[in-house]
Amino acid sequence: MFGPLVIAYLFVGGMGAAAAVVLGVIGARWAFREDTIALPALGGCARVDVAGNIPAARFLAGGFAAATVCVGAGVVCLALDVGRVENIAALLVPRMTHLAFGTYALGACIVFSGASGLLWVVRSRPVRRSLALFLHGVAIVAGACVVGYTSILLASLPAVPLWNSPFLTALFAMSSASCGIALVLAAAHFAFARDGLPQFQRVIRTLSLVDVGCVLLEGVSLALLVGLAMVESGHAANGTDEALAASVRALLFGDASWLFWLAFVGAGLVAALALDALTALRPRWQPSGFGACACVMAGGLALRWCAITCGAHPVIHATSLVAGG
Repeated sequence: MFGPLVIAYLFVGGMGAAAAVVLGVIGARWAFREDTIALPALGGCARVDVAGNIPAARFLAGGFAAATVCVGAGVVCLALDVGRVENIAALLVPRMTHLAFGTYALGACIVFSGASGLLWVVRSRPVRRSLALFLHGVAIVAGACVVGYTSILLASLPAVPLWNSPFLTALFAMSSASCGIALVLAAAHFAFARDGLPQFQRVIRTLSLVDVGCVLLEGVSLALLVGLAMVESGHAANGTDEALAASVRALLFGDASWLFWLAFVGAGLVAALALDALTALRPRWQPSGFGACACVMAGGLALRWCAITCGAHPVIHATSLVAGG
């Protein structure tokens, strides 16, 4: 039903958008705090010297660049999957559909995430604080819209029972948030490799602790999704139940179940949780930080692959199997 391009789009698009949200919050907070801004009396407007703190500027500029590239890569994957030019143009028609909403949200996220990152490479003069807060605020809103869109895309297809669940939406949202935090953490470790300053250690520690919460919520969402699916499919009284039962069996015990258990549960949940906790305790120890980022991203990609390939047992297909049997 969906191929590798859609899987890649859901992964990199959600990850990049979530990273834009996290970076927008950090950047707006740093731009607003008085100890990180300069307030020269130029035209009576508060201005922020965004390049005054070189490590912070390097972190936010690199982070926003990575987030923008990820969302852009997601758009490329989506365009390649859609294929023909007229199909792409149909997504741009200004009408109230979730596909059009997602398309414009992706475009806004790319524009404002990229613009926010450019603020932090300015070296010549300060910029207006109101402009910095506006760009970061819109990047946060646009990124949140993209995360929401990539999380509900599968759930909006009721023909596949496993996908048509609020717990899958919650699972994808938490996974995107975790992957976005991992991308930001990777940018932080690269930017602060030469600067072991306490304020940057606090950034890494805080992000690691937030990621611990996201990973835990992923585990809860997964347990609710699989548990409810097993209960609902236990009777197998109709095509919907048959399709749901087939999806659960494929996910837990099928040919690709090793990817689910090892890559998502093992690396994306268990190992990521342990490494995030270790990074929170020792924020300057980069092996645990980069290891946590790698495990989270591997788990996020494996989750989307397994959910799409194992869940694609439509009701019509299952009904025909029951009728044929």
